[in-house]
Amino acid sequence: MANDNPEHIARIRAFLDVHPDGWSHADWERLVGELRGAGLLAHGDEEALGRDLERERLRATLDRLSVAGLG
Repeated sequence: MANDNPEHIARIRAFLDVHPDGWSHADWERLVGELRGAGLLAHGDEEALGRDLERERLRATLDRLSVAGLG
């Protein structure tokens, strides 16, 4: 299930802003650690975080393309 906590989403968007062309495993691990440290990610929720990250990356891509009729 997606985490719709505004702080969680803001941190994911900030991560994507810094990594527009993708990220390394080390980058991923730092994001996981940052979110856990902030109490925004429980152990075992990495798969859900991956889905949230890809959803936000798709949203950002569509926003940049200004695709009409979406949203």
